[in-house]
Amino acid sequence: MPEYHPGQVWTYKNRKGEEASRVIICKVEPLSGEEEVVHIQVTGVRVETPYGMQNKVTHLPMYRSAVNESVLELESNSEDIPDCQEGYDSWKKAYEKGGAGIFTISIADCVDLLEEAMNKGEPVEYEEQTETKNDQP
Repeated sequence: MPEYHPGQVWTYKNRKGEEASRVIICKVEPLSGEEEVVHIQVTGVRVETPYGMQNKVTHLPMYRSAVNESVLELESNSEDIPDCQEGYDSWKKAYEKGGAGIFTISIADCVDLLEEAMNKGEPVEYEEQTETKNDQP
């Protein structure tokens, strides 16, 4: 089982045509009574949106097990950790109120889900594709 640390760059089971895409570990967070959450950024994707093509997903909160199922090889370790603080803060605030969850699906499936939601003009709701393990009110 891999150990994840901020700044690591991983190859993963990506979407077709995105072979250069990489996962960067932004933050690893233990949650009381839950599986560890790995906050990632995904680069080198081609996410079509109504506003044009996006080449990265800046923040995805994922359970360790979902990351384990997706990553292939540790490519590098960097001191340069991407800034996903804004996305993290927004997620954490919603999570603590019971309004957000943690992804349990593959990274490629998360990118698909985000692309679909953005093109429908809908907010991405983490609960749709996760097992929410948040017991807080």
